[in-house]
Amino acid sequence: MNALSQNLATISVRVRNFALITYAVPASRVRRHLPDPYELETFFDERREERCLVSSTTFCNDGFRWSALPYPRLTFDESTFRAYVTHRGRRGVYFFRRYLSALPAFGPQKLFERNAGLGDFHIDTEMEGTRYGSYSCRVRSHDAENRFLIRASAEPVAKPPFETGEELAQHITYRLHGFFTSSAGVQGHMPVSHRRMAPWSGDLLDARFDTWTALEIVSPEEIAHPYSVLVEPDIHFRLHLPRPLV
Repeated sequence: MNALSQNLATISVRVRNFALITYAVPASRVRRHLPDPYELETFFDERREERCLVSSTTFCNDGFRWSALPYPRLTFDESTFRAYVTHRGRRGVYFFRRYLSALPAFGPQKLFERNAGLGDFHIDTEMEGTRYGSYSCRVRSHDAENRFLIRASAEPVAKPPFETGEELAQHITYRLHGFFTSSAGVQGHMPVSHRRMAPWSGDLLDARFDTWTALEIVSPEEIAHPYSVLVEPDIHFRLHLPRPLV
């Protein structure tokens, strides 16, 4: 696709304070919620139990606009709950739930994504040189409260099944296909484009994720013990138009 075609068919947005809090959970918990077309990416832990990764993400969409024009622009916060899947060789994420802070963003999103909701966001970030001294977020919707407090200052470290921290970070962050269930009940697909991320790793100091516990994917006891905490300060995304899954 040439530059003109990209500008006519994509959305451009600067994503700031992209936090990903990831859990390693039994794959059976996720499979019962995952639509048939997708293959869940899994691994076996030291006890030979099949597990998969799921993440809660929060970020600010700064200057969300049609790529062909500098204006109008919309800035809003977003939080997603996702699992790591493939479909016909495309590595991506399936969105179980998405919350948006602004009605102008939520309205169009709800037209094509069944699991989108409107949320009341309270976010505060404190930077200390080249690290996050703290990053707090609370998102309230009509059916859930999700919140966290993290700090991030270190390089990602290796955890099974990954041999390096870089491999782990890229597995979680470099996902160029988003899959979702449409409001009509059919599966949808939205490709994205962005550079590879170079996130900081951090610690989870406090958290509550009603969305995960309601789905019985992450238990209340497991919430305090994430597999990974990653934060990418600033990255440009290009969002391609959503379409039916093929």
